[in-house]
Amino acid sequence: MFSVLSSWLSFFSTLSLVILIIVGIFMILVILMQRPKQEGLGAAFGGGMTNQMFGAHTTNVLEKLTFKLAIIFIVFCFARSILLAKQNQGVTLISEQPIATQSIATDTAQTTENELENIVEKIKTQLDEPAQEKQNEAEQVAQEVNGEADKVAEEVKGEVEQVVEEVKGEADKVDSLKATKTDLAS
Repeated sequence: MFSVLSSWLSFFSTLSLVILIIVGIFMILVILMQRPKQEGLGAAFGGGMTNQMFGAHTTNVLEKLTFKLAIIFIVFCFARSILLAKQNQGVTLISEQPIATQSIATDTAQTTENELENIVEKIKTQLDEPAQEKQNEAEQVAQEVNGEADKVAEEVKGEVEQVVEEVKGEADKVDSLKATKTDLAS
């Protein structure tokens, strides 16, 4: 009985798919044959061809046909979804067998508090080792940067002192020139 029902459901499901494809193609063609207000794509297919085929009031006929095809399309979509739901009834994606829940439960019950603490400590040490390595690397980079900063500061300090000495020398020259100028002026 079940195989007969399954074969009928499969047949009607396939039939509804074929009807959906045919209705979809007709709907596309009818929409393309409609003449928009500014001609648009309808002009590419001969412009007045739809008027000759269906008469002067083609737009009304094609709009009604498009609406009816859309309703048929939606109805067959719903019918197909119902048929597929009936056809796949009883088929689940979830396995009916428990996934080792009993063994996990007994293993958990058998582990003692000390074993859990040991496991937690192992995990902490495994997580702390990479963190400690990264911290050591960061400290080493910081020391290198501080060393470089000290070198640059010393270089800048030396250059500033040199510039100050040059400025003092130039100031002394200016003072001596002023003194010479006042001597010459008197």
